[in-house]
Order: sequence, then structure tokens, then C-alpha cells
Amino acid sequence: MMDNVGGREEGDMKKLISLATVAVLFVAVVMFTTPVTAEPGTPDNYRLIFYDGHMHTTFSDGNGTVSDVVATAISRGLDAVIITDHSEDLTADEWNWLVGNCSLYTNSTFLCLPAFEMTGHEGIFMRDHFNAYNVSSPFVNDTLVASKVWPSPYNPAATGPLSPENLTHWVEWAHSKGGIVVHNHPSGHTLVMYGVDLIEIWNQDFIDEINAIGESLPDFLGGPYHGAGYTLNGLTIYGERDLNSSLRNAIYNATKIMYHVGTWIGPPEDPLNSWDSFYLNYLLGFQNYLPFAVGNTDSHNTGAPNSKVGIAKTGVYVKNFTANDLYEGIKKGRSFVTTGPIISFNISDAMMGETLLLTAGASATLNIKIESSAPSANITQVDIIRNGLWWKTFNPNHTSFEAHIETNVATNSYYRIEVKEYDPVLNETHFAYSNPIFVKVPIPGDIYPDRTLDSMDVLQVGLAFGSEPGDPNWNPDADLYPDKLIDVMDVLAIAINFGKTW
Repeated sequence: MMDNVGGREEGDMKKLISLATVAVLFVAVVMFTTPVTAEPGTPDNYRLIFYDGHMHTTFSDGNGTVSDVVATAISRGLDAVIITDHSEDLTADEWNWLVGNCSLYTNSTFLCLPAFEMTGHEGIFMRDHFNAYNVSSPFVNDTLVASKVWPSPYNPAATGPLSPENLTHWVEWAHSKGGIVVHNHPSGHTLVMYGVDLIEIWNQDFIDEINAIGESLPDFLGGPYHGAGYTLNGLTIYGERDLNSSLRNAIYNATKIMYHVGTWIGPPEDPLNSWDSFYLNYLLGFQNYLPFAVGNTDSHNTGAPNSKVGIAKTGVYVKNFTANDLYEGIKKGRSFVTTGPIISFNISDAMMGETLLLTAGASATLNIKIESSAPSANITQVDIIRNGLWWKTFNPNHTSFEAHIETNVATNSYYRIEVKEYDPVLNETHFAYSNPIFVKVPIPGDIYPDRTLDSMDVLQVGLAFGSEPGDPNWNPDADLYPDKLIDVMDVLAIAINFGKTW
């Protein structure tokens, strides 16, 4: 390592150290506070329950009753539902009726919980819809709900909310009442400033609707586009990864014809955020914000024989079968989103949503077990995502999959699981996504291994600065912000803990 230093001029060294100093001051003053670490739990102390937490009844724009919802949910193996009629459609009497109806179907084996959806207007992708769980009333005062007190005006161009601060008010108000807030069908538009607890990374109704639109697109609009719903819903998970010019143009042209205003997905004034980007920034200490994932149906045909209730759901690990335990498990991310496969995942006894603290030099073991949704369905693909990138992939083609993977963790990391299964009897592909598990080591960034984060570590980043995999000076250990490019983000990642020893 020291031989590489000899070829650098003293002036370059001073520049690198100055850059690190500026980064330290910037991060210390503006960005950095210490995140709270969850205490790892023991999976054996928990039981797995399934719920669907987004649907509508005749109290708003659904066509089914609470009784219809519960009957369908039980028939599909759910343990709980959270009914989320639009708060704007509810009177005080109707809310009380909803609460009373739900209480009739809550017992020792099933939970029917009343909630509501705060609904604004944000273009065709409805990006400012928020579910509020565990709030006793949707009314901010005697007559007005949150979206009426703090309006979110209609923006036909879909270039972001016209009053984003009002969405923050919604969340702050719900939190003041002890509530939990979910950003629904966000398509990559969740902002840190909102402060929502959860992101709905899977919305079945949105997927089905956009799939149908994609299939009906004529040739001159770039259609038919197969799986458009999966692609657009995936913007929530992957940001702009799956966007290309043809899809962008098809969306723009279709929305211009259908809504008279063309929508350009992910314009500079409203860039998309991936689910993973929040975890990367949390991991590196750039923000304290840590939103976990849920998946729901957003069913409106709740009274129909083909009701969507329970087709998509969230599996939550709880200690006791109570509403409070369910809400706690949801908020803490002890859960996975699924349309079929069942995920059991821990890292050395740290559960999904938790953080494993490693001692120096210790290894971690990923324990993964996947079960298919039916004897006719095979698990076709299991991806392990590490820090937002594919780390390992398996193709078991079997009804179950199990793996125990030991790994040395050199820097703070998170791992999550993505699963795909195929059922030939139903001719359906099903998906599942785990919430992440975080693994933290004493001090990330000690690239020059002297147990101190100092100028030698900054120098290693400097020597590899601007490089990518395959370049002569590429150093994977210096890619602390794992984007396969050594840049100022990696310098900032070191700067956060500059001067610390362990």
C-alpha cells in the first residue's frame, strides 16, 4: 500500500486531506446525527400472520361491505385486514359505523381494524395518497379531515406535489395521534420531508390498472406494452432503473392523449427515489429516515366474486395476536411483502427490520428459508440484495429453498430478499420482498487497516478517485457508497467517522 503513495505529489496529498476536512465539517454541521439501533430479537419468539392493509368499502368508493371484506379475507387465509376508506368521503356517523362494524369481526382469530386514506390530487399516479393506521378519528377538527385542512392541489403535469409541505402536515398530524402512516402507490416519489413510516412497494390495483392500459396501447404509442404495471410499480423499489426512452415516450404520449397533459416520468424537478436509496443513506449516516415496506391490494371491488382482497398481502412476525402487536411489527419492519411465497429470513438471529452489531472481524450468517404458496408452485428465483445491488442469485425450481450463507462484513451493510415463483396450474408468477436486515461493523471505511480512520483511508479513496470496475486504479474497498464509482460520496462516507479509532 505504501509503494502506491510514493508516486503522488505532496500537493495532491494536501488537496485530498483538505477535501476530507471540508466533507467532515459539512456532514457534521448539516447532515449527521446518530441513528437508533434496533435490538436483535429471536425469531422463535414470534408467530407469522398475514394482513391486507389497503381496501375500500361502500363507506367510500368500494362496492363491498365490511362483512364482504372479512369473508373474502378469511377465505384467502388472512389473519387481519385494515380497512382504509377515503377520509374525504366519510362523515362522523359513517366513521363510527365503520369502527363499530370492524369491532363485530375482531376476535381471538381475526383482526378487522378501521383506518382511513388521506387523499389529495397529484396527477394520474396519485402520489399523495397516505393511509393512516391506529388513529382514532380522521377528523382534524369537528368537520374537516387532513386533506381539507392542508390541501394538496391538483397538478395535471405530475411534476410533484404543488404543496409538499402540506403532505408533511398530514403525517405530523397522524403521528400526533399515535398513528402510523403509509405512502400509497408512490411510484418512486416518496420524499424524506414527508416522514412516512412505511412505503407501499406493491399495490395490486395500481399494477392491474396500468397493465390493462399497457396492453391496450396501440403501436403508434409504443404498445402493446406487456407488464407495464409491474414496471411502473417497480419504480418505487428501483427508482429509474427500468426506465428507458421508449417507455418514457409511451407514457408521455399516452397521458397527453388521455389527459391532455403529457406526463414525463422522473423529470429533473421531480426525480424518482428508489426504496433502496433510503436505506443506503440511512446506512451511511446521511439521514435518520428509515421507512419499511408493505404490500396491499387497494381493492375497490370488495363485494365482487373476484374481489382482490388478500391477493397481495404483508406477512408480519408478531409476539401476540393483538392489534398493538400487529402495528408494532408493521412499523418496525418485521415483515415481508408477498403475492405468494413465504419468507423466513434472519442474520445471526437479527430479524427483518433489525440491526446486527458485529464485533471486529466477526462474520455474519444469513439464514434464508422460502416456501412456495402451493404444491403446484415452484420457487424459480431468489435474489439476495446487498446495499442496493444484486449480491447472490439462486434458481432452485422447487417448492422450497433454504440456505445458510456465512459472510465477512467489512463495512456497514444491509441485506434483503426478492423471490419469484411460478405456478403452472394457475399460469401465474408470484413475487415476495423482504424488509432489510442491517449489519453494522465498528467503523466503516478503515480501508488502510490500521484501526484508525485517518488521512491514509482518505488517500486510498483519492488513489482510486474517479475509477470504475475494470479501471487500473479501481479499489472495491474504497467504494463505500456502493454505486461502482469512486467519487465524493465515498469521501463523505469516510468523513462521517474521520478521526475515530477502534
